[in-house]
Amino acid sequence: MARIQSETITTMREYMEQCGNWVNDQRAVEKVAEGVAFEGKNQLFLATSSPHSEAEDNGHGRLKLARAMQDSLASQIQSTCSEATPYRGTSVFGSCTYKDLTKLWLMDVCGVFRLQQFDVFCIPTTKQNFRERMKKAMLSSLSLAARVEKEIQKRQAEVVLAEYSDRVKLIAAASMIIQAVEQ
Repeated sequence: MARIQSETITTMREYMEQCGNWVNDQRAVEKVAEGVAFEGKNQLFLATSSPHSEAEDNGHGRLKLARAMQDSLASQIQSTCSEATPYRGTSVFGSCTYKDLTKLWLMDVCGVFRLQQFDVFCIPTTKQNFRERMKKAMLSSLSLAARVEKEIQKRQAEVVLAEYSDRVKLIAAASMIIQAVEQ
């Protein structure tokens, strides 16, 4: 069982303090792969990887992923408010890979954006412990797929169309919340 690590990124200033000057750090853009998976028009899964170890990367990939997940989630909530009442527990998923180490993340919002690491595994790259590592990687990937499928089903089941006056209020409230979080 993986240890769950949680952190809260509540403001852009706090994010930049944690992240440092990754925009000007050459390692942050050198040989980095990024990906995104959609369900309909919504981003549901974001990924980043780096050829550097986690220590060498200094956490920049994780913080960059966290910010992308936060932006995606905020955008989805605002978009939902223009059509329907947002449902509780909206989540996005992400993965951050350093060399052969992959960490899986979940972000939701409950007053603040909450980032939780829910699994970690090593991709087998040598014959040593290949079977155990491959089994763990496969089980972790299947667990992630099950979580994503559950989120898709929840989103489809909980759509409640809102009246025009309610949509106007929801859009205004969502904008105020997002602005307050980003300050």
